[in-house]
Amino acid sequence: MIQHFSFRNYGSSMGTPCLRGTMAAWVDGSVRDRQSLAFLSPSRSMMCRCVCKLDRDQNSDFGWVAEVLFIRETDYDEAYFMNRVTRGSLSS
Repeated sequence: MIQHFSFRNYGSSMGTPCLRGTMAAWVDGSVRDRQSLAFLSPSRSMMCRCVCKLDRDQNSDFGWVAEVLFIRETDYDEAYFMNRVTRGSLSS
């Protein structure tokens, strides 16, 4: 089984090229399987937190393709918090 994804920075416009990726070889009923279920037939755009391995792909619109190692649904609160963590703006 292979699950396909299209990723877009939530701050970018809808017309920009997006990163595409796939997740394969997961075990039915595993944590990875359960967390990715939300993305099987979304009726809306969704936010996710994921870990991917990037590879160059000259045939893609974006120039890269992602192998999804981990993915789960998230929200703006977590995205805001992670943005603060990665920029080092959390107060001690």
